[in-house]
Amino acid sequence: MACGTGKTLMIRVLAQNVSGKVLVIVPSRLLLEQFAPEFPTFCKVGTGYNKNINQSALGFIAVSDSVKFLKNITFAAIFVDEAHHPLPPGMPDSNLRLIALLLSLHMTWAKL
Repeated sequence: MACGTGKTLMIRVLAQNVSGKVLVIVPSRLLLEQFAPEFPTFCKVGTGYNKNINQSALGFIAVSDSVKFLKNITFAAIFVDEAHHPLPPGMPDSNLRLIALLLSLHMTWAKL
């Protein structure tokens, strides 16, 4: 999905309907900061935040280079923004094997 097409809103709506821990993976700290206001209760994981990781939080927004700090947590859902990038090493597990890959490509929404 291209920039400005509502990926953040879509992830927020989907995440609200998950029973269990949720992880949102973004490729950069800039995107972490853009996503954070939409997920005020989520723990931020990335450069500058890694010493304050609350392992008991229900939601996490992580820069892909920092997901290794969450490898001991099992998530009900994992959402990957900019999924055309390779998945990071040390990727946490999802007990539902639900990974929503949201590509930031120039795509056209199908009319409903």
